[in-house]
Amino acid sequence: MKNMVLLVDTNVALDLILVRQPQFDDVKIIADLCKKEKVKGYVAFHSVSTIWYLLRKFPVAERRPLLLKVTDFFEVIAAPHFEVVNAAKNEKFPDFEDCLQEKCAVTARADIIVTSNIKDFKTSSIPAMTPADVLSHILRRQLPLGQRERHLQALINRLSFARKGEVKHIRKIDASHKIVV
Repeated sequence: MKNMVLLVDTNVALDLILVRQPQFDDVKIIADLCKKEKVKGYVAFHSVSTIWYLLRKFPVAERRPLLLKVTDFFEVIAAPHFEVVNAAKNEKFPDFEDCLQEKCAVTARADIIVTSNIKDFKTSSIPAMTPADVLSHILRRQLPLGQRERHLQALINRLSFARKGEVKHIRKIDASHKIVV
């Protein structure tokens, strides 16, 4: 079975480098899977410059390592000229930047766009999922049946994440592999 291919949206890359909760724990696992080449992860070329701009309040000496952290986990990919032109003409996507994300996902032959803003990708030809949903999907798709339960239990034992400012621990993962706190 071929490895799953993901395109990580700008907001998810920011969750990783800024350790933003509540997504960070899930994003970190996805990033680690990409770094270990269990999953192929891409970030759009324009996301790199967007992240640079969004981090402008940080000194330059701090911004560069943060950008390099993104490229440590994810390969940078750009859409070809004709796809950028198609994105500019595409009226189904109200947000041009999100349409560019989709075009980069198409170029990468991504299976999923990982984003915190699923609603922005309603018209995308590539399905969009939250980091938590992507993890569930990876578990269902890539782990042999016998290893799923052990892996899920390991996740339950290791992970904790913040919601509304307080840390909650995972109690179980339901039958559809959703995390329950």
